[in-house]
Amino acid sequence: MKESRFVVYPAVIFMILSALVWGKTVGHSFVWDDEYFIVSNNAIHSWTSIPGYFTDISTSAGKGYAHAFGVFRPIRNISYLVDFKISHLDPRWCHLHNLILHLLNALLVFLIAKELLKEKFSSLFAGLVYLIHPAQSEVVAWVKCRDDLLAGLFVFTAFLLWLRWHRALNIRQMIILAALYFLACLSKEQAIALPAAFLLYDILICGGNPFKRLWRLYLYLFLAGLTYLAWRHCFIGHTAQSVYLDGGFLPAMMTMFKVGVKYLLILAYPQRLLADYSGILPLKSFIDWHLWLYAGILALFAALVFKSRKRWPVGSFGLCWIVIFLLPVSNLVPMKQYMAERFLYLPIAGFAVAMGAGLLFFRKHTSKIAAASVAIFILTGYGVRSEHRVNVWRNDYTLFAATVQDTPAYAVRPRINLLTVMLNNGEFEKALPIAREIFNMIKDDPSFNARDKAQSAGDLGLALLRTNNTELAKKELLSAIKIDPSYVTPYIYLGFIEGKTGDHPSAIRWFKAAVRVCPEDPSAYYNLGVALKEAGRPEEAKEALKNSIACGYPGPEAHETLAALDNK
Repeated sequence: MKESRFVVYPAVIFMILSALVWGKTVGHSFVWDDEYFIVSNNAIHSWTSIPGYFTDISTSAGKGYAHAFGVFRPIRNISYLVDFKISHLDPRWCHLHNLILHLLNALLVFLIAKELLKEKFSSLFAGLVYLIHPAQSEVVAWVKCRDDLLAGLFVFTAFLLWLRWHRALNIRQMIILAALYFLACLSKEQAIALPAAFLLYDILICGGNPFKRLWRLYLYLFLAGLTYLAWRHCFIGHTAQSVYLDGGFLPAMMTMFKVGVKYLLILAYPQRLLADYSGILPLKSFIDWHLWLYAGILALFAALVFKSRKRWPVGSFGLCWIVIFLLPVSNLVPMKQYMAERFLYLPIAGFAVAMGAGLLFFRKHTSKIAAASVAIFILTGYGVRSEHRVNVWRNDYTLFAATVQDTPAYAVRPRINLLTVMLNNGEFEKALPIAREIFNMIKDDPSFNARDKAQSAGDLGLALLRTNNTELAKKELLSAIKIDPSYVTPYIYLGFIEGKTGDHPSAIRWFKAAVRVCPEDPSAYYNLGVALKEAGRPEEAKEALKNSIACGYPGPEAHETLAALDNK
């Protein structure tokens, strides 16, 4: 009875704090990559699509985006399918789903801390640190991060069961742990590190040789992990997400020293948080003093862990957990980015346990009142910071505006994202100086490909067009075509300019060029149909509009224009 009360009462506290800190996310919109993985992904609308989640990369994102992202997230897709069946992807339900999963994960971390610390107050503190740590804001507030939440659910469940079973494991329990591990990996590849956490616990806390009595379990885990990696490779077509950033393995590893320190700072003092860390300047030289500064800080961290392993075993284990679950995202296998706050979702569990162990140590050497005061101070600070940070994730505009404000001026991607939102919202006057800034930043930069430069020129052309700078707009749009003749958007904008002046033959030529460049673009066909209609060529217009509909034109305009022609 006492045991059940020990779980029920904290659960109530967790729910209240979760609602206070994260509750407003339920009113947020879909943001950023949600468009690709959720809103435009028709594969998450039908139960019959489930086999494809495991075999067909086109199911992982909306049409045309799956190969660009190259991710294997079948369990996440299933959760999105559930969202669709419950709410037809109402963002309120999708955010609530995220919040429920995070609450469950925090309770699991609390129970893990209870098993490790054997003390109520410090384990409750550890669970609450995990629940409301400000670095969790990205995962909780971004529906796209459902994969992190699901991976956490399976990883923490497996580790909790491991703590309760590992002294007398039977075959059935080993199979359950291997299955949970496999599901965690199918949620997100970062979970591949779980067996290392089992192994480290056995070595650091239990002592002795874990392979001697648990070789069957580690064999099952190895086979599950190997099967997952082979499956993922076949699904995506390759293992790495990209080539090494900034010139190869060594520069990437040197830069990861900086990233490692940034992660530790975010965990300890999460004052500066970003949705986009693409502005990280790489370290490329061994004589750069920054490299040795970051390496020294990490060496001190490693020394702390090693020195405290006997007097503070649970705390040192928690700190090692951070490292273990950051290794899969450390660019040993190259990735598309150096860091992201969502990569901390699994590592924060180790940080929370270390914090709980630290509080227990402090309590033993001071008093209960002093320990409670420190805990309340830390949790209040985290809660206030998280409640403030979650406002940034309200919609695309608030997210990208805050990110641009907090990133260095040379960080291009946040500015591109903000520009896109402004153009989509019709804020062309505000967008114009940003479009110019971006184009000037990337036009001579060899790290950007032709398509990136053409898109930037096209965005600048659109902003100029919508602010009545038609001749300058034409110049930039023609420049975009010269940079990348296969980029369809400038052709459409140029056709729109000619159509607006009443030169329908010229407009038709541009729209036909757009169709040649991209035969599957519904906007090209739609605008061609409208131009043909205005030019008095109804039969050709009908054909173009039918093609637009067949290619998936998103709005009702194509149907309405076609119906108007049919009724004549």
